[in-house]
Amino acid sequence: MKQNKPVLRSRRLALVVSFVAGAFVVAACQPVLPAVPRSPASASTAALVAQPGDIGWEGPAFTGSSGAPSGSKPESKIWFNDGMWWADMWDTTTNDFYIHRLDLNTQQWVRTPTQLDDRSNSRSDAMWDGTHLYVASHVFAEGSSATATGYPAELRRFSYVQSTGTYTLDAGFPVGINDARTESLVIEEDSVGRIWATWMQNAVIMVSVSAVGGTSFSAPTVLPVGSTGHVNSDDLSSVLAFSGNQIGVMWSNQNDQKMYFSHRLDSDPEGTWSAPEIAYGGNNSADDHINLKNVADQGGRILAAIKTSETGSSPLVVLLDRDPGTGTWTNHVFGLGTDNHTRPIVVVDRAQSVVHMFATSSQSGGSIYEKTAPLANISFPTGKGTPVLTDASSADINNATSTKQAVDGNSGLVVLATNDTTRQYWTHYDPLGGPPPPTTTSTSTSTSTTSTSTSTSTTSSTSTSTSTSTTLPQGATQTFVPTADAQVKSTSPTRNYGAGVTLRTRGASPSYASYLRFNVAGLTGAPTSAKLRLFITDASKDAGVVRATGTGWSELLINWNNAPLAAGPDLASLGKTVLGQWVEIDVTAALTGNGTFAFQLSQLGTDSNISASRESATPPQLVVVS
Repeated sequence: MKQNKPVLRSRRLALVVSFVAGAFVVAACQPVLPAVPRSPASASTAALVAQPGDIGWEGPAFTGSSGAPSGSKPESKIWFNDGMWWADMWDTTTNDFYIHRLDLNTQQWVRTPTQLDDRSNSRSDAMWDGTHLYVASHVFAEGSSATATGYPAELRRFSYVQSTGTYTLDAGFPVGINDARTESLVIEEDSVGRIWATWMQNAVIMVSVSAVGGTSFSAPTVLPVGSTGHVNSDDLSSVLAFSGNQIGVMWSNQNDQKMYFSHRLDSDPEGTWSAPEIAYGGNNSADDHINLKNVADQGGRILAAIKTSETGSSPLVVLLDRDPGTGTWTNHVFGLGTDNHTRPIVVVDRAQSVVHMFATSSQSGGSIYEKTAPLANISFPTGKGTPVLTDASSADINNATSTKQAVDGNSGLVVLATNDTTRQYWTHYDPLGGPPPPTTTSTSTSTSTTSTSTSTSTTSSTSTSTSTSTTLPQGATQTFVPTADAQVKSTSPTRNYGAGVTLRTRGASPSYASYLRFNVAGLTGAPTSAKLRLFITDASKDAGVVRATGTGWSELLINWNNAPLAAGPDLASLGKTVLGQWVEIDVTAALTGNGTFAFQLSQLGTDSNISASRESATPPQLVVVS
């Protein structure tokens, strides 16, 4: 895929409050995008009341579509362009898929006038290449050993109109890719401008390539390398551009329990592919879960999030890592069979050289969990990870999807998923270390009538959307989780523990201290109360003290030697802690209003205190009352 280098808009962070049925809906601190003419919201984007224990943003609904529209595993439903996040999502008012825009002011997806596919049982893969948006849609079928025909997969190409913030379908589109109902279909653009597509059909791995610009596709062919024929009916494939001039295809083969990869130069004649590389193999080493990413600034390094068929203490979800110089693959365990992960995806933060990996637990649906690691030394902490999407009243969130693009602090990171029980979309947003938020009040209203036509249908709609963001009323309570935390150790003075699942304090050698950083927003002044809450995993007779400290440290770089000193006197004492319980520490004196605040945990005694970090299932909390 061509590198996307959009002109990124400056952003501010704000806390948002909306009124729904007379109640306040409080959202986490998020960027506020500058005003741009926008298309109207559909009725399905009404704000939903957040429930205690929820993590992430709920809504809109996808009632009327079949299955989970945020699937399938290798496909991407969202992209970043013109300083905004966009998605291919179902609209309940028209029963069609439309392009939606994420409004970070209201934490809601807003339907734009641009229709995509009108088939309720279709799935899609979306790609923004910096000039055009390509969306390939296909009718979904679970497993494709004897694929039914008469269900065309189609490619649509769109141009973006910046003045209106909308996409227009280019002339001559959609064009056909194949005529088969499949579990997945993934697209990628090579350096020439051709679109490659791959899928599994009739127990073989298929590929097709377009003319430049995607205006027509060649007849589908079997990927002409060994192990692509006679795969399992549950297998699938994915495609990726890398090294600036190559295209690669990865596929699973559950018949011989291997994950394979084959590639070609963009200048090679069609039908030319390398001998397959075994990216991962062994007993129970294959399953139909693949998500590929290109680390473009490292010579074409490739990452592949996969799921195996292992159980128990064996690796269930793994991140594969291809060395571009040798073509060899290493692997890094994300989770074991006991963690019960499924449907992993991977996203690269190129600015901070960090890999973000997400997966569902349990395998039948539950919450979406995240783990991160530095690209230079990938090693994930044990356990399920940090929950980033949880529906407290209905534990059935699954099928996480994100962008094909690399992300950074200008874009932030978005993950979209679905709750198959409530039939609602869920969204996770991470600003990736954006600036601290000022207090903001803004109101915007848009009203318009639109008419959209495609090759399949014409839709007219009239709608009005109003969004309001403001500071919290007095007495409202907010709970923040850390944007960064880490422990440091005196006997390993240059080692970083930022990806660990624990925070530790100890006075005698080896000494430990721990650091936490929070972004606080939505206040009109100093809070009336602020309490730091820690979940204890190893108790202490005297757990030490909390002090304010500097904020200019990185979670994946901080160590004993470079950790900031405490700033000022003790804020409070942790006192005696109890295993398996929360401890609350009053830090009100440290919070002056909105901004970024960091704390140091330390002690003089030899009785260690250990608490859960943000990478654990019980992350620290900062509970603030305005």
